[in-house]
Amino acid sequence: MSIEQMRAQVVASIWQAIAQSKIDLSTLPQAQQNIFVEWIVDQMLITMDSMLDEISKKSPYEILKEQSRSGSSIRTTAQNLDRSKKTTRYTIPRVYVTAL
Repeated sequence: MSIEQMRAQVVASIWQAIAQSKIDLSTLPQAQQNIFVEWIVDQMLITMDSMLDEISKKSPYEILKEQSRSGSSIRTTAQNLDRSKKTTRYTIPRVYVTAL
């Protein structure tokens, strides 16, 4: 899927969310409504890009440390970790991002 197709999918999802929320945008002209939705999409994609960049720069160890601080469950494959070895196996919860 191309970036343009992904963006179009997000735009459609935002319009769908607006319709489902029953928010009345009829007081705004259609052109202003389109600008509003396009702005939301742009800001959301910029934010997601920034978040993904930040995540990709972190090591798995840093991600696990943050998750443990936030109370996320982290399971080790071995309960008795040998500290003399520099490797430890972790099961990291997978994160799936779904376009709205």
